[in-house]
Amino acid sequence: MFRYPRLHPLTGRRALRPLLALLILMLILPGLFSHAQDTASWFAEYYDNQYLIGAPKIRRQEGNLSFDWGVHSPGEGIPSDGFSARFGADPYLSGGTYRFEFRVDDAFNFFVDHQLVLSTYDAPQPGQTLYAELQLAEGQHHFQVDYREVNGYANLHLNWYNITRPPAPVSYPPDALSEGNIVIIPDNWYAQFYNNQNLSGEPQVTQFSEPINNDWGEGRPQTGVKRDQWSARYGINLTLQGGRYTGILEVHHDDGVRLIIDGQVWLDTWSNPQGGTLAVSRDLSPGPHSIHIEYNDNSHFAFLYFQLRREGPGAAPVSAPSSGRTVVQAPRPAPTPFIDVVTYGQGRVTTGRLNVRNVPETRESTILDVITYGSNHPIIGRNVDGSWYQIVNEGRIGWVYARYLALNAAARDAEIPVTYQSAVALRPITDYELRARERTSIRAYPGEEDALLGTLPAGARAPIVGRTAKWGWWQIRYDGMQGWVAAESVRIDSQLILGHVPVTEE
Repeated sequence: MFRYPRLHPLTGRRALRPLLALLILMLILPGLFSHAQDTASWFAEYYDNQYLIGAPKIRRQEGNLSFDWGVHSPGEGIPSDGFSARFGADPYLSGGTYRFEFRVDDAFNFFVDHQLVLSTYDAPQPGQTLYAELQLAEGQHHFQVDYREVNGYANLHLNWYNITRPPAPVSYPPDALSEGNIVIIPDNWYAQFYNNQNLSGEPQVTQFSEPINNDWGEGRPQTGVKRDQWSARYGINLTLQGGRYTGILEVHHDDGVRLIIDGQVWLDTWSNPQGGTLAVSRDLSPGPHSIHIEYNDNSHFAFLYFQLRREGPGAAPVSAPSSGRTVVQAPRPAPTPFIDVVTYGQGRVTTGRLNVRNVPETRESTILDVITYGSNHPIIGRNVDGSWYQIVNEGRIGWVYARYLALNAAARDAEIPVTYQSAVALRPITDYELRARERTSIRAYPGEEDALLGTLPAGARAPIVGRTAKWGWWQIRYDGMQGWVAAESVRIDSQLILGHVPVTEE
């Protein structure tokens, strides 16, 4: 077994000769190390004093640095108070900007490639999360953590990951604001999705994303990502005019979120989810600014919504205390009254967030508002095939997808009038059917960012009605729905002649 070389107690440097076998192996099998940042193997030395002096009492391999010793000793021969430890690792990293997060009681020094990066040795900060960001080239890097426990509780937590910076800043003209002074953000958020709740390791999916207005419901945010207990990071650079800005975020009640602008945490409910609509205001200078949003989903419904508003004439100010930070309910536009509207019972929302649109269509429509799980709304009409209901929400009339609205008894018994003649034509089914490999999202159109209509349970079968011109999506009929599923998430058990399935979407 390869043994990590002994670290010098003062310099932290080590001899190169013991690493010769490892370096040779890296040259022969570089791919073996390409994803080593998911975890790191740390060589640990524990001392019975606070100063890393003398021979260590314990030497052993550790996994990730995540220890809660409490008021106990980390091992035989080590006191519960007044001990120290040194941890060293040499992970192979892909190039990029790395963020290191520490939460330590009592104190630590952190070295990267023998350079001191972060230290609380002379000024412990227990209970605080401390950050450092470094640009690291692809290759092997040496990490060293020196830890000191004085008395009381003892813990050490390190989390680190590749941020990967978003594209270059986008310059905005003075009028790049929508109604309500909302900053118009382009469709180039840099998004990373992780199969864990702490943004650790390699992202499962990395892609450019549209503006953040996502209602994933109980489905997957992306193919290959878990339905629950996942996390995501979004990043973008903007050039702003300067002034007072308000960041507005909306998440589900059991999910956490962070808003980080120019490396400063504006809003953080990561470990203490609050849900609902949150807002925070601060001043920003004219010029380029980086915005990062970090999100973790716990269970069931998942949604994430973000807006950036510049305060000014016609916009309601959001006051802030002397600390420069406040969390308030985001203001809503005043309702527009409607007179003599006849209603036909009510519908209750059965998904986390449901978009209210100006017409019963997901692509060629405008989102007027978002209604949330459990809210009830009067129904005033439907489209021809009953796939959409027209509702009243806070004095506004709009359309919602019928599948996510549970009708009460009055609505079920009523003759709800057709108030919109257009409908999506139901296509004839073919002689082929497919089966879901896993629980699969059914989309309104062939695209991961398109509206979610429902889900195809794992193992469920559905007849095929069409396909895209390029292989990748199948159009199906299931449970009264007509929608699209990604080809990689399903299988076809019989031999299929592609020419016998019509192209229904380019």
